[in-house]
Amino acid sequence: AKAADVDFALVVLSEDNNNEIMKSISVYGNGKKLENFSYKIAGTPCENVFSKEICVYASNVVNKFPHDEMLKDFSIEGYAGVPLFSSTGIPLGLLIVHSKKAIKNITLVRKLLVIFSARAATEIERQKTLDALSSSEKRFRIISEQTGDLIYEFDIENDTVFRDGDIKTILGYEKEEYQRLTKEEWLKLVHPDDVAHFIENNSAAIENSKNLRFTFRFLHKEGHYIILEQSGITIKDASGKTKRFLGRLKDITNERAREKYIELQATLLNSASDSIILLDSLLNILYVNDRACDSLGYTQNELLNNNIQLISPTANEEKNVLRVKQIREKSNLVFETIHRRKNGTTFPVEVNSKMIKIEGEDYVLSVNRDITERTKLEYDLKSALEKYKILFNSFPLGILVADQEGIIVESNKAFEMLYGTSEEVIKTKALDKLVRKLVRPDKSTIPPEEYASVRALKEGKIIRDVEVGVVKENDEITWLSITAAPLPTDDGGVVVAYADITQKIDAQNALKESEERYRRLVDSSPFALFVHKC
Repeated sequence: AKAADVDFALVVLSEDNNNEIMKSISVYGNGKKLENFSYKIAGTPCENVFSKEICVYASNVVNKFPHDEMLKDFSIEGYAGVPLFSSTGIPLGLLIVHSKKAIKNITLVRKLLVIFSARAATEIERQKTLDALSSSEKRFRIISEQTGDLIYEFDIENDTVFRDGDIKTILGYEKEEYQRLTKEEWLKLVHPDDVAHFIENNSAAIENSKNLRFTFRFLHKEGHYIILEQSGITIKDASGKTKRFLGRLKDITNERAREKYIELQATLLNSASDSIILLDSLLNILYVNDRACDSLGYTQNELLNNNIQLISPTANEEKNVLRVKQIREKSNLVFETIHRRKNGTTFPVEVNSKMIKIEGEDYVLSVNRDITERTKLEYDLKSALEKYKILFNSFPLGILVADQEGIIVESNKAFEMLYGTSEEVIKTKALDKLVRKLVRPDKSTIPPEEYASVRALKEGKIIRDVEVGVVKENDEITWLSITAAPLPTDDGGVVVAYADITQKIDAQNALKESEERYRRLVDSSPFALFVHKC
């Protein structure tokens, strides 16, 4: 009832051969188990379900079956029922759920009814089998061989045990070999750590005339332990004294392994640092892990069976259809969106959604990562880059950055002015192809391998204050002081600073020329000249 989000759940069996009267064997409603009752099937929705197939009346069922007094008495709005069949196809009864409100998730209710009906039918048939076992030893043997389990009968008065069933398959023993085991020999095959538990449970069941069910480990003929589930019922005589004990041993080794595997999967999912959500093709939530509940502030029950719109303020029915279509087309879709907590606050998430198939039906597996910190870091980085760009372009010196191969990747405005072209043109060149000609102060040509930037890359150290002249197309020379430093990053590269020292060099040359004229004037004078410093 809780799983299907309904108010009542009941299992009913036919009480007569004509299947006209039904009797409940288990009733749950209003949060507790209720007393069993009988009713006539005519004029009820059950009449359309028995011996047929699953039937759902999502709403208005009481008006559709006005003669069903139970529907009226409990103000039932929604009804769903599924027939229970034995393993041979014989109708056993019905599994029914009632809801005081309209059933919204019909698909989920149908799935749950199919799952639980199989379990209920198996349990009903098992109980009928055990009842039949007590009527005769012959039927006991036949049924034991058909169940695929181990069956035993303990005659308490005569202290004898009869064993039967699929002994070879489950335990590895031949039937005759297993039958010859005494109680003491059989008990020695129980795992030492489980012996006390085994004796205690069996003794309590016999002494108190109670049914039992527990598990223990048993030694297989090949030397390994298997896990057996023992269930049994007591048969009493007219005085109420326990006379016999009928039981079943079922090999649940693989079942227990599957349970542990499922438990491990659940543990792994709940240990994940990301929120994991399983949705149907309409984006209704079917599963959430612990992280999802923690990040959203909801309990698991509050999230299950709700649409993704509960936690996604930007979602709606139209967008859901589009999103599922995108996931189908791409199989895997990664996007960023906003999620909303139960308290109304929102936070950014990166969603990685994948379409998966379970029993032939499409589901959406969504892994959601809270990117609040990442978004903040991206904003901070963007702000820092903006500040760097402003500083870079407003710096008075020409700045140029090249990669490890000498290919120019960035330059500032001051360098573009020195070079006389745009950044786009500069980026198409390499360091050794940047200018037509570089000269030393004595006007001799500098080969590319002596460029400060090339040396810094090659030698792996800072090359400081190298004075060079850049010969432009009109043979005009612009004098620069160059400092180049290798970048201390994984990708390497070099950063080069250019200072325009043309005025300084021109002033120095003018001073030298003036001094030279002065010297020639003195040398050619007919008079004796001297300089006296006071």
